[in-house]
Amino acid sequence: LTLFELMSAPNLQEYHAQGMLLFEMPLLSVFLVAFVLFGSFGMIALLTGVISESMFEKNQIRMEEERDERERIRSMIHNTCEELFLQLIDEGSISQAVHKEEVLKVLPAIERVFDEGSIEYRADEIKRVIDLRSSIDGTVTKDEFCDGITALAAGVRSISLQELDSSIKGVQKHVKELNKKLEDQLTRPEERDPNKA
Repeated sequence: LTLFELMSAPNLQEYHAQGMLLFEMPLLSVFLVAFVLFGSFGMIALLTGVISESMFEKNQIRMEEERDERERIRSMIHNTCEELFLQLIDEGSISQAVHKEEVLKVLPAIERVFDEGSIEYRADEIKRVIDLRSSIDGTVTKDEFCDGITALAAGVRSISLQELDSSIKGVQKHVKELNKKLEDQLTRPEERDPNKA
């Protein structure tokens, strides 16, 4: 009887059958009981550790693969959005902005890309993103269009975040216009009303 056999299938009756060996040598009894207990727990801990480590590794690999797949889909959608937007811009046009009514014409193509990428969406969400990304004059730039659609594809479903972003951009534009008007007035003092002086 080896110690490994004793640890894996403790059968102390064989020692007991050998002429009361366990009662004659109490230290051997203590050693065998301690060896069985600690050896069994050690073996269980070792197996549990190996299995857990294997599961963690597989989970980590799966998470990296999912992240790579999401990034690939995000990149594909961003590139497709750029291509679609560039088709809307006139070749001789200086402006890189397109009216949102023109942008809405490419919605079926965007929906196809979302379907190919197995991305969950609602058709009204795409239209709303374009509405939110358009400026006060109703135009949409390439970056606004691509960023909005890519954010929607990435799972940013909180339209309120995009509404907030749109509001901030509107405020920034308004502040720039006011700042420009103020600078113009400060640089041209001769145009002030002479009656106020």
